[in-house]
Amino acid sequence: MRGQPQVVKINSCSSTSTCLILFSVLQVYDWDTMERFWQQCIFNYLRCNPEEHYFLLTDSPVSTPESRECTGEIMFETFNVPGLYISVQSVLSLSAGYAYLKSLSDDDSDTRSDMTGVVVDIGDGAPQIVPVVNGYVIGSSIKSFPSSGSDVTQFISQLLQERGELLAPEDSLDISRKVKEVYCYTCSDIVKEFKKHDKKPDKYIKHWSAVKPKTGVPYTIDIGYERFLGPEILYKHWSLPPMGYYGVHHSTLSSSILRFTLPTSPLLYLS
Repeated sequence: MRGQPQVVKINSCSSTSTCLILFSVLQVYDWDTMERFWQQCIFNYLRCNPEEHYFLLTDSPVSTPESRECTGEIMFETFNVPGLYISVQSVLSLSAGYAYLKSLSDDDSDTRSDMTGVVVDIGDGAPQIVPVVNGYVIGSSIKSFPSSGSDVTQFISQLLQERGELLAPEDSLDISRKVKEVYCYTCSDIVKEFKKHDKKPDKYIKHWSAVKPKTGVPYTIDIGYERFLGPEILYKHWSLPPMGYYGVHHSTLSSSILRFTLPTSPLLYLS
């Protein structure tokens, strides 16, 4: 590439803020920055010559043909890749699951239902429910829902502050994210979970030690009910403002599986 490349500071991104914004509702809107981002990934992190490797890229199921055309143009004309394959990430998830199950089984038979299922894709933002039938995304049944990983993080932060834990404001989301990743889990019965924590607090309450970024003073917080209450925002509508949303499980059932005919719906339930 000619000239001095502009550095995209991936390493400097903190968990409490976003220093590089390339996407808006799963659509790329800044292709110049996206190109520099790919340049950083290929040359600085993968440390490979793109002219010597085929590339596999994942894409959103709601991506437009124009977006994929821009992707292909950058990959072929800027990086001179010999080959490019763009696949929907939900299909690749099913493919990876199918490959794993095949590795555990001695049965070499192949059926059309191997690439059929409902993929619930929940990341930091823009979560989606994507039905896939025989390897093809059913675009008319794709469902988005308002709750994502970032909402779980904010909910945990809110619970900790309401309980009186003294979190540094500039560090609250960072600590909440780490608590989510290390200690959180889902449960089938919240009432039983409350009783377990109340009966044996020493066993279930965890402690998180940190240092205040400005003063350098160490402090410790207790992680209790937040461990199982945090993920409940994905399932319980009372965790969110009134939006007509009744949880990811309800959206998966009503918006995706029930729209299909009987021959297909049992395969989606099995997934």
